Amino acid sequence: MIALARPPRWLRERLFARSKGYCEHCQQPITFETMHVAHLFARVHGGPLIEENVAAWCAPCNLRNGPRDVADHRVAARAWQVEALDQIVQRLMNTGAATVSAAPGAGKTLFAGFVFERLHELDVVDRMVVLVPRRTLVKQWAAALAKDRYLELRPDTAYERAGSHQIGIVATYQSLLNSEQRQNHRDQIAHGRTLLVLDEVHHVGESVGPGRQPQAWAKYVRDLAGTVEPLDLHATAVLNLSGTLWRSAEGERISTVRYSKEATGQLLSEVDFEITVETLIARKELRSVDLFRLGARVEMNDYANLKIIDSRIADLDEKPARAAIAGLGNDAAWRMAFIGAVLDRLKAAYQSLKGHPVKALIVAATQQQARAMQQTADALMLARGLRPMSALAISDEAESSVVLEDFRKAKTPGVLCTVDMAGEGYDCPDIAVVGFASNKLTPLYIRQVIARAQRVTAHEREDQPIPATVVIPDTKEMVELMVSILQPMRHQVDPPEEKNPRATGPRGDALPAYTVNGVQVDQDFRVNVIGVEDGEIHGALVLAVEEAFVAAHLRSTDASRAIVAMRDVVRKRRSSQPFDPLSDIESDFETAMAQAPPETPPARDRPMPDETSARSLQCQLQRAAGWWMKKTSLPVEPFVADVNRAGAIPTGGRRQASITQLERAFAHAERLVFAYCDEHQLPRPNTALWRYRGKD
Repeated sequence: MIALARPPRWLRERLFARSKGYCEHCQQPITFETMHVAHLFARVHGGPLIEENVAAWCAPCNLRNGPRDVADHRVAARAWQVEALDQIVQRLMNTGAATVSAAPGAGKTLFAGFVFERLHELDVVDRMVVLVPRRTLVKQWAAALAKDRYLELRPDTAYERAGSHQIGIVATYQSLLNSEQRQNHRDQIAHGRTLLVLDEVHHVGESVGPGRQPQAWAKYVRDLAGTVEPLDLHATAVLNLSGTLWRSAEGERISTVRYSKEATGQLLSEVDFEITVETLIARKELRSVDLFRLGARVEMNDYANLKIIDSRIADLDEKPARAAIAGLGNDAAWRMAFIGAVLDRLKAAYQSLKGHPVKALIVAATQQQARAMQQTADALMLARGLRPMSALAISDEAESSVVLEDFRKAKTPGVLCTVDMAGEGYDCPDIAVVGFASNKLTPLYIRQVIARAQRVTAHEREDQPIPATVVIPDTKEMVELMVSILQPMRHQVDPPEEKNPRATGPRGDALPAYTVNGVQVDQDFRVNVIGVEDGEIHGALVLAVEEAFVAAHLRSTDASRAIVAMRDVVRKRRSSQPFDPLSDIESDFETAMAQAPPETPPARDRPMPDETSARSLQCQLQRAAGWWMKKTSLPVEPFVADVNRAGAIPTGGRRQASITQLERAFAHAERLVFAYCDEHQLPRPNTALWRYRGKD
């Protein structure tokens, strides 16, 4: 017998307030005491006790209707879900496992619900178990399936409640670390026909190669789910879901995913159905992306080459560019320009959505920078005559999860500053602007963060989605990664990076290869309209067109795309009618497009000051001696004496030695260290990391 659920008092109060004291079916007066909480989709048919599925009725209406369905507000399937459903269900019934790759925001949760419903109708499964990588996703899955498909999952457990309408559970991969929970999951799956859903399945990759340690839950997922190669599945059906495709190395195979081997020998994960970002944008189910690139000129210490780099960040190579990004957030002037651009883009989005809530997400490189950016955001809002509306969510704040949830639910504009707390799985469609100032530049991470701004709100579905805006430092690598977010990835999981030995300073802190001395913010900026050919535009032109659009009561967020479209029109006009002069409007537009930004001085390198160079070389010599003392069985004193002789440095004379003497001494120390390594078959240390940090 199914237990009757008693509506909580807060729900009764909310329904009565909504009804204004009248039955929502026949409009007869009711009181709080006489009101019945009526299910629109009947409880006996699986209708959940949620606000969207209940109404305030009088007793006669509710009793006369009985267990009949009155309304069904479940969300209908999207086009791709309809297209994929039969294909995936057939695959599951034939082979027991299927893999779906759908871009973040496509609706994977809802699709899993459709798959369960179809398999249940076919009398293949009775229950559903969902495993997710984050605690926040547990609540999101349970709430989304209850609201959109009336499927009730019990969160954070291995058992659905007896005698209830719950059809399964949702828990985290981490819950499998508990031996009792693992056994409970195994028992339930063994005794009940179960659809096992592995959300963001790329997290399950098993690192079993030499020198790698697998995530503990990878083994436990294998034990729970079984394998497809060879076929030995423990669940009735296994549905793999991923919002970011991955490539698997030989030692990182996922037991429920099938693989094919490429000519290079690498394994390629096989996907049974894929829906891409580009397709979803074309169908207006995700927002397109405009990229606002802020330039700057930086002065950096290059300790590996004992020089100072003075260059625009757009001209830096990959390693110094990443170091520059890591340091930009520490500069107050750059933070002001960066946050100012984010607020400008937020204002444009707010105006384009006609006052509907719109929010910005700022991703910083460090927790200290995230705090500084929040303070800068509040200060800029006050300077503009606005109330501060920023929030901070970083891992060392105990209330970060509460902050994230409050920010998501807020019905007003806001700015969320974080480091790595609002990426994968954070569902807040009101986010339309991302300020990305992190030096974490993996394709998977980039896509997950940008996806936070690509979800389309219910208001936009009724009209036209606005473009998502991403504000970034103008470095080559970051621009290329951002522009590539529409390009299909080939199921990629990057192998672990090789860990080089890190030299440490007197306090044990790791020594950087570069440090930022100063930042000069560029006045000009660039805009990239992602997904179109030749989508780069001067920022000044975008701002001018935005102002004109606002004056003409058009959406300012469409300015960048209007410029690209008009440029294409003029180009085609030149080609199709080469002997006809352009109109005045066309000529003016072509002239505006031809205006180049002001030129900036070229990059300059100069030697470090003598004292800084000398300290760096002294530091290298100390670390060479430290390495010799720790790694060899030989005494260190003869090593130090030999090194000093090579540089013609008297005993105890390094503080007064010249740069040339110190360089010769270190070159000899490096030769001795490398010779010892080669003779004893040891890996050579990365001596470029033996650098002076800049602090005594």
